[in-house]
Amino acid sequence: AAASNAGYNFAGIFDGDGHRVRNLTVDGIKFDVNGKALVTFPANGSRKWVGLFGRLSEGAVVRNVIFDASCSFTGATYVGGIAGEVAAGATVENCTNYGSATAYGIRVGGIAGVVTSTKTGKPATVSGCLNAGYVRSNNSDVGGIVGYVTESGIVRNSSFSGSITGDSYTGGIAGQNYGSIIQC
Repeated sequence: AAASNAGYNFAGIFDGDGHRVRNLTVDGIKFDVNGKALVTFPANGSRKWVGLFGRLSEGAVVRNVIFDASCSFTGATYVGGIAGEVAAGATVENCTNYGSATAYGIRVGGIAGVVTSTKTGKPATVSGCLNAGYVRSNNSDVGGIVGYVTESGIVRNSSFSGSITGDSYTGGIAGQNYGSIIQC
């Protein structure tokens, strides 16, 4: 599921084979009558885990996907072009995003909102990715590639050349990092 609140995980292999995705909009945010974004879960209708895949779980591999500038991903929190969350044992490789990623809460990145791992030692990995799009949040954990990287999470050989706006914990590769950033 591209925008979800719970229970929807992708654990397969998806190879975009370098094909370019155009005009994709994933909109997971709702507004109140005054135009204020609703970011409290789950009853308000807004979504967390927003991306082409909401959440990648153990065993998932997503590779060779390209989003052009007409693509956009919007949600409350955990927002990324490829996935809202790349969980322990999942991999994203050789993906490119020229589109936009927007979170009205925390944790947004051009490729993934969050890269998480567990104490079992199975890393979540983002490797060889490029984000040349716009990443924004008026909150924290805003990254050009990944918003938040936990312990044992890995971001490797990736680059950011787009633009970014965040309130705090904002960075070109990761907004907040407790894992490993290698050759970026």
